[in-house]
Amino acid sequence: YTFTPSSASYDLAGTIPLRYDHPHPDMILVEKSAVEVDRICKAIGGKLTKANGHFGGCAPIGVKKCAVVVVRNHPLRAEIIRHERAHCNGWGAHHPR
Repeated sequence: YTFTPSSASYDLAGTIPLRYDHPHPDMILVEKSAVEVDRICKAIGGKLTKANGHFGGCAPIGVKKCAVVVVRNHPLRAEIIRHERAHCNGWGAHHPR
């Protein structure tokens, strides 16, 4: 897959509420190929929010032990991890403010 910043659905403008934008006490990072991330994220019920049809990453919402799955070498890796970590911290899938 080809990834560009315009194809991502990640927080580039600081819209993650501060109450979710902090380190998670028990998060692990799992880096996989784009094909593997798509498969994993679809399997856990991930929803795509942009039309490019591929996941940059995913994570469960509000869990004690949280695995953030991200595409290896994605150009927006840091933003994806921050966004998905916020989901680990309880930020809802509909991205409430």
